[in-house]
Amino acid sequence: MSDLKETHNLEDLSPVEIDTVMTTKSRLPEFDRSDSELWFAQLEHYFTRHNIKSEGIRYRDLYSILPPSVAKEVRDLILDPPSPQPYTILRREIMNRL
Repeated sequence: MSDLKETHNLEDLSPVEIDTVMTTKSRLPEFDRSDSELWFAQLEHYFTRHNIKSEGIRYRDLYSILPPSVAKEVRDLILDPPSPQPYTILRREIMNRL
């Protein structure tokens, strides 16, 4: 739980969001570099299905499941998260840089 707490700042989440965050990582689709557009469509569906609306949670979940080779492509955005839309910007840059 300590890793989860650090990653998602559970104090700011509702009980439903906490439950969602705690089960998210085990069910997120594995990144598919060969068809990132389709993969992002699956990820968006997952977020919608689980009512994950927070840009911050989406951003953290996205970068936490990226393979190291992809994370290196967007290293700057992981080390210095963009704002105010970190997920949207990271998603766009992954699509542009791959």
